[in-house]
Amino acid sequence: MGGRLTKKKPSTDDDVWFKSHDNTIAILKKHGNVVSGNQSRHLHNMLGSFVYTIAKKENKRQVFTLPCGAGKTTAIRGFCKAIHDLGRSDKIVICAEKIEGLCSLKRDLIDKDGISEDKVSLIHSYTHVTDFDPSSKDSTASEPSDHNEPLRQFVLLSHSKLQQGFDKLDHDLLIHDEALLLGAANTVTRKALSGEIGMFRGVVDVDERATTSQNMVSAWLSDVLQVLKQAEDGCVLSLPSLPMSISEAKKTVRSIVKADSELTKFLAAVHEQADIRIMKEGNQGSCLVNFQQTIPDHLNDIAVLDATFSNRELMVYGKSLKAIEFGDNIKNHSKVTIHTFKARAGRQYVLKQLANKRDLNLFAEVADIIITNLKAGKKVLCFTFKDAGEAKPIMSLNAHIEAQLGHNIDQLQSHNNLSYLTWGYETALNNYSHCDVVIFAGMMTLPHAAVAGRVFAQAGDINMELNQEDLDRVVHTEKTHAIYQALNRGSCRGMVNGEAKEMDVYLFSDDHMELRQTLGEMMPGVVFKDYPNPKHLTLKITKKDLCKEAIIKFLDNFDGDKISSQRIFEGCPGFTQRTKQEALKDLLSARGDLVFIWERVGRSLIRVPEEQ
Repeated sequence: MGGRLTKKKPSTDDDVWFKSHDNTIAILKKHGNVVSGNQSRHLHNMLGSFVYTIAKKENKRQVFTLPCGAGKTTAIRGFCKAIHDLGRSDKIVICAEKIEGLCSLKRDLIDKDGISEDKVSLIHSYTHVTDFDPSSKDSTASEPSDHNEPLRQFVLLSHSKLQQGFDKLDHDLLIHDEALLLGAANTVTRKALSGEIGMFRGVVDVDERATTSQNMVSAWLSDVLQVLKQAEDGCVLSLPSLPMSISEAKKTVRSIVKADSELTKFLAAVHEQADIRIMKEGNQGSCLVNFQQTIPDHLNDIAVLDATFSNRELMVYGKSLKAIEFGDNIKNHSKVTIHTFKARAGRQYVLKQLANKRDLNLFAEVADIIITNLKAGKKVLCFTFKDAGEAKPIMSLNAHIEAQLGHNIDQLQSHNNLSYLTWGYETALNNYSHCDVVIFAGMMTLPHAAVAGRVFAQAGDINMELNQEDLDRVVHTEKTHAIYQALNRGSCRGMVNGEAKEMDVYLFSDDHMELRQTLGEMMPGVVFKDYPNPKHLTLKITKKDLCKEAIIKFLDNFDGDKISSQRIFEGCPGFTQRTKQEALKDLLSARGDLVFIWERVGRSLIRVPEEQ
């Protein structure tokens, strides 16, 4: 007598939750992670939020702040596998910053997690190449796009694609890996814009054969210049309307000025009737700033996985984002040592030196560190800048290494002993966890005006008040966010029973002491050391550095909890008033400072209680 067929019982939300967690822990263990009870519990809670965001449809934008390497991206795989294996129909959209990270995720979902290929869509506009090189330009991908196919159950796309019309995708849950920026900022450099306006008008005004369109644009630009001259810092410009269609205006401008000019960007902003704010203050000169909202108010049911949300001042301005704080530290970094040294390492300086074929002591020092660590059997990951014209940083670093070795670098680069990544890939790839040394050959700091634009975009308010001190703090935490993400491409990303794996970091920057303080807050337990005995770099201590030390020493010996700035300055003789003011400003803007426990209230400084 044959057995009776029984109908398979449909899965419950709890089934998805617990199976997601089991899958996630299994993947982490397979990659050598020893998962602590604390880490497991936090991942369990996060996956439960995924499941019940779908079930309850509460229109939330929740941010999960687990640290890098704690398993947030792995949890995406575990979650999708559970939905697939249980035969659920839930539609999941997954956004990440870089296309190559999504390509890797697609391969993992299909090849390692057993999800049917016909269930996964990858959407991008890049050219598919089989020999993808992560150091190449951002226009190629190792997996083809499925943009011509109907969208499937699991959709993978970049942050930029989400902002370019894909926000209307039907979804039960949108998982946004890394920070959710609610708007996109645009900046136009005023000096460059004025120069291009002058070039255009100079050509048109002396050309008897100038077209009617050229004369109309020239007259319009004359009015624009008057507005710019009269504008006060921080005000929103009241500009005359374009005298013709945007397509005709762009065509007219391009007849004289190059296509990718600041003037063309300015025309587009005026055409879109964007509010344009002038920013005269800042270390990159005067700029015009505007933004577009890229994440519409109606887009909800979002889980944001953002390790640096709580340490990144920019995120404070996104009022619709609600952080899910886990309360306790689940990752200790006591086996991670960051060696720092004061040196010029900004993008503009480094690329200019390389382009002019000048010896760059920073690169000579980095080459020496690379050689020393490779000979010691270490695996090295080096972050530097992308090629820019005649400046080719990776080629220059290899030339320094070969010059010091006296022979070709090929042998040292075998077996993935030495890898390079350029800025822009600091959040994208997890293929370098074998590297137990991370070196920074150059530091990326965003221009103040660009960061101001991001603040306005995140707040959704071009008119918001933003003082210089607040802007400096945002710029600083944007820099430390990028550094934290970059160094977490290396072995410290991995965790063994709550401990980050052992790793050494070499960091060179003018503001290395301030970076120490913020990174120390982001990486509990991390060890900082001065980089000893440099062979090519020389330590240059400025008057401002000495003044900062004098202010800290004076306040350490001060017994009260309130003191005026003037009294501090009187207690630090031997420096100019301007040096004292700049030194104090630097100290006050160092968020999370481990030494300078003071904050400004009016014209005085107040000691911050220890419990804060």
